[in-house]
Amino acid sequence: MKKICQIHTESPVNLQRPKDVRLILLGLPGAGKSSSGNTILGSEQFRTGCDFLSVSREVVSKHAEVRGRRVTVVDTPGFGAEGFTPEQQFEQLRDAMIECAPGPHAFVLVIKIGRISEVDCKLLQLLSEVFDTDLKYVTLLFTHKDRLKGRSLQRLIETTPPLKELLQKCGGRYNVFNNEQRADVRQVQRLLHTVDLMHQENRRHYTLDMLAEKHALALSLSHSGKSSIGQEVMEFFSNVWEAIKQFFIQIFECIQAWLKRKGIVGNMEYKKMKNN
Repeated sequence: MKKICQIHTESPVNLQRPKDVRLILLGLPGAGKSSSGNTILGSEQFRTGCDFLSVSREVVSKHAEVRGRRVTVVDTPGFGAEGFTPEQQFEQLRDAMIECAPGPHAFVLVIKIGRISEVDCKLLQLLSEVFDTDLKYVTLLFTHKDRLKGRSLQRLIETTPPLKELLQKCGGRYNVFNNEQRADVRQVQRLLHTVDLMHQENRRHYTLDMLAEKHALALSLSHSGKSSIGQEVMEFFSNVWEAIKQFFIQIFECIQAWLKRKGIVGNMEYKKMKNN
């Protein structure tokens, strides 16, 4: 398995580094997204907490100059965060893309070391379905490096099949943060270097249109109608976005079901919605 975090000094001579770097942080509640955002930007920009419950209740975008470049970080409520319906979670992901306009250079999936639970594994499997071939825009960020206590992160990866599989699909890209050691600027440099490599390989940032393309082909094969061309186009793209929305809602419903089954989150608002 290729380990990006071990080859940061081997930069391509002509590595193209975007002047503006845009990142969207994803993950379960309490994974350390907000703290990692603060570490990346070098200051307290996002509210943080010390328990499992998500502190972020809405999509928040912050930016700062980091080593001569403008870096934008979009923090999101955790997948399955308490009080949000699946439809609201889809809207938050859409809002994150808007806040990151014209699009992110990378989705950073934040995972807390020491809590690779069954729920985490299910999330990893679902994310593989969400991004599919677009996993080339995803990199993993492990937090709470201090919890390793000298143990091998590679060993943890090898003994967690869903994590290993997702990492392999992501090209082996991952970094490790200790958010209590923000003065160690090397960890941020390594993450940005990973993003630079991704940008050079992908040649462009991610866009909503790229997500739409996943559903457009399937819909185009079955789409037919006798309306005018203008109406057909509008109907077609309306169907595309509705398909995307329903796809993500199904994903979020599955995540919430797993969280509830494990007694981690009791989403009373969602229960009321389902009972109505």
